[in-house]
Amino acid sequence: MRPKSASRGDRSVIECGLLKAGDKLFDAKGDVSALIRSDGTLVSTFGNGSIHQMGAAAQNAPACNGWMYWHYRNEKKELVAIDELRKIIREELYPE
Repeated sequence: MRPKSASRGDRSVIECGLLKAGDKLFDAKGDVSALIRSDGTLVSTFGNGSIHQMGAAAQNAPACNGWMYWHYRNEKKELVAIDELRKIIREELYPE
């Protein structure tokens, strides 16, 4: 049984090799961070859970779109929303 907090989208980014367990994610300013676990969930000072749960916890909010909240550092060390990685996967799976 898949962990309740691991979303299918989180895992596909990992399964496709775009992110890996141990990679660090950040908020847009780089002030908040979390580590990716092998099951696709995040662990941070706020606890552990899905990208959405941990984004909400970081903001003390009832809900959060984790795809837009969490960012990774690209090869230029720029912070980029992980939603961009999901777009890459979608384009590969469903080319126009």
